[in-house]
Amino acid sequence: MPLISICIPAYRQPAFLQRCLQSIADQRCHDVEIIITDDSPGAELQAVANPFSAMFSIAYHHNATPLGSPANWTAALAKATGAYVMLLHHDDWLHRADTLDLLVDALEANPTADAAFAAYKYVDQESNSERQIVLNMEMWQKLQKAPELLFASNLIGPPSVLLMRRQNLVTYDPALKWLVDLEGYYRYLKAGHQLVYVPQCLVSIGESNHQVTATAKYNPQVQVYEHLYCLQKHGTPILRRWQTYDAYWRMLRNAGVRSEAQLNEFAAPLHPSAIVAYMVNWQRHIPPFILKIGLYSKQFMFLSYLNALRQKAFWNN
Repeated sequence: MPLISICIPAYRQPAFLQRCLQSIADQRCHDVEIIITDDSPGAELQAVANPFSAMFSIAYHHNATPLGSPANWTAALAKATGAYVMLLHHDDWLHRADTLDLLVDALEANPTADAAFAAYKYVDQESNSERQIVLNMEMWQKLQKAPELLFASNLIGPPSVLLMRRQNLVTYDPALKWLVDLEGYYRYLKAGHQLVYVPQCLVSIGESNHQVTATAKYNPQVQVYEHLYCLQKHGTPILRRWQTYDAYWRMLRNAGVRSEAQLNEFAAPLHPSAIVAYMVNWQRHIPPFILKIGLYSKQFMFLSYLNALRQKAFWNN
């Protein structure tokens, strides 16, 4: 059994897969297996993977019918046999030669932890501009006590920054695209799984306007539907904290939802909860140019939130 399974759900972009595999080859730790599940129409990614088979075990699987995200992630994870498992997207890569060593060391030093995650950096695929993401430890302490804060901010990061024990993997809901990772983390933390943080920047995350998440980010129908789906799945108590209430308030504002009819259109086939309809009714009485001013929007949000807390009917599920 290998020490680490690195699962790579892939789709086209052979140059990105080449970079990803090379970053694994450059690791000091070579006790790994690579599992590639390929949604591409052709076999060009297999040609990229084959030369690396001399360095470590590679299992390449071509999906005859594309699975899409996140089903392709799940397919790759299901094939893992290592003690530890990483879900590394094909357009991401390991930033340092000791990335795997440091993540394994963190888990072995913390036997009660089920996963380790690290600081990371975003790299724009077009401009090569970078921004590093380091966890605010005060917020991390709050998140461990209140996992619903993930719906306000994904403090953990993309799936590629995690190394998990194989018996305790994060699972991903196939109904989601944009909120898929943070919703999975929410369930993981709520189930009592513990994570340990490695503050060094260990993973580079490729950013592109062509990614599934990038297209979902600016699609109001996806945004509204997925936020309402998570609310229906986990209940309105996730909005009891002002930070998550504010996240939903801003989502509705940015999506331009100005009526219950429009809300219902975006939410179909879901039925929007009363508290979301309540937010929309608040916002439709505020001129859009006022809502676009962050300070004013925040003030209206707090007034709406404080009034909502007094409405018992909002918090029954």
